[in-house]
Amino acid sequence: MARVKNKRDQILSSASEIFAINGYHDASINEIADNANVGKGTIYEYFDSKMTLYIEVLKYNIERYLTRIRNVVISESTFNSMLESYIGCHTEILKENFKYAGIMMNNSADLIFNSKNSQETLKILMDTRVEVVQIILDILTVGHNEGQLSGSNLDYYADLFFEMLNRSALRSLMMQHSEEQQLIEKDLLVKMLINGIGQ
Repeated sequence: MARVKNKRDQILSSASEIFAINGYHDASINEIADNANVGKGTIYEYFDSKMTLYIEVLKYNIERYLTRIRNVVISESTFNSMLESYIGCHTEILKENFKYAGIMMNNSADLIFNSKNSQETLKILMDTRVEVVQIILDILTVGHNEGQLSGSNLDYYADLFFEMLNRSALRSLMMQHSEEQQLIEKDLLVKMLINGIGQ
């Protein structure tokens, strides 16, 4: 059974690359199969259409992201260490996948508005956002329990913080900041969060 999962993951990984490079519409199953070193028929053993494959690619990459973030956060015990680990991990994941992230999001946006599967794609993205914001809310709740943050409107602040973190990480990547500058900006983000809603 592990071999089946391995082959499926191999196809999903390959499809992730091809969809990111070529976009959904210009990606072909043949190219994905070649990149995965499998036959075209093998892909159809696992996925009944290119759209199904694309939706599974979204789920696959989202689950990898969430698993990595959760593992980093649960390994910490204090608000500051959880927050800094979350920021660092999120930024690192964006950095590792920077060349693909924008294209994947553009593909998803196009498929949300121009596809019969739009509701499913939108639901996947919205559910992911809810999960990520919940992780941040859990971190902020630890900060509240430690007396570092006020307890009111933490869900609102978690949502805003998610957006701020994405903008900060993308800014750092686009401007090709050094490791030192990234650490400075991470500290600024943490200070803004704590001082903005601190007691």
